[in-house]
Amino acid sequence: MNGWLQISGDLFALPARSGSEDGSYLWLRAGELAEAVEAELFLPAVDPEALDLAMGVATGTVEVDGQHRTGEVQMQFGRVSEGRGVMSLGGDLLDADVRLACTTRRRTAASARTAAAGSRSRPSG
Repeated sequence: MNGWLQISGDLFALPARSGSEDGSYLWLRAGELAEAVEAELFLPAVDPEALDLAMGVATGTVEVDGQHRTGEVQMQFGRVSEGRGVMSLGGDLLDADVRLACTTRRRTAASARTAAAGSRSRPSG
């Protein structure tokens, strides 16, 4: 990591499930050139429609300066509404404030049924 970044970018948020826990799949593309960041993260217990003022620890993959790393990222969202927002990311993988354009997809009844069916079909243990 090259230090603290202040960047702008796009965040795509989709409903997701990891094991038995609902949350959000977050795909971030932000910054340019040496400050370019791309991240794929799972944020547990936070619905993609409820990012406004949300906080949590996400897990996933972050690419900064051409290097891929996996682990945890602390996330703190500021105001997120009308497709725009701000967030702070911290931890060993990334330290950045991001002004973002945000695209979300809400959980539909069909996606909830699919997720529930998928969790029932997984072997336990």
